[in-house]
Amino acid sequence: METVSERLEAIIERPAVSSAAAVAADIRRRMPEAEGALLHKLLYFVQGTHLQWERRPAFEEDLEAWPQGPVVACLWHAEADGAAPQPWEPLPESVHNVVTSVLCHERESGCTEFFDDIPEPDPWHRVTDGGRNVANQLIPKQLVIEYFDIESPLLIWLRASTAAELAASGQGDRPFVPDPPGAREALIEKYLPGETL
Repeated sequence: METVSERLEAIIERPAVSSAAAVAADIRRRMPEAEGALLHKLLYFVQGTHLQWERRPAFEEDLEAWPQGPVVACLWHAEADGAAPQPWEPLPESVHNVVTSVLCHERESGCTEFFDDIPEPDPWHRVTDGGRNVANQLIPKQLVIEYFDIESPLLIWLRASTAAELAASGQGDRPFVPDPPGAREALIEKYLPGETL
């Protein structure tokens, strides 16, 4: 029987579907003010969310714990040395969907809505001993996926409340039905008019 550690290692070892530079280019296209620490925070949330949703890395590049938070060090150094940001290109659908979700959360809550109340320390705090020892340490992908796999109390409550409502209405055994075609686009147009996500 496969252990949790072996399962996580298998997820992490799957090939990445994009690159940090391509994801950064898409973030910049959709949120031009995303630079510096904000850009790298968004890359961190994209990587963690993609590992959680898709069970594989969005990009291969490593994250490091810097004083300003998680940073994709090779991208930071390349751009600091004068390398031009990568031109935008379409991302694989899974990464595009994750970037869309992360940017929507950033606009609404600063990307912390579902993470602030998780009792477990985040990967940055774990590798820096709570911020007491910040020395550009590698943040292992295993810590990232372990953290993003923790359900927040709010998400647990939402799931339980939804299940209770469905059970009370006699619909608790109904199968999951995906959104109809065009529903996502209609929501984007309603709440983010003119956005291209």
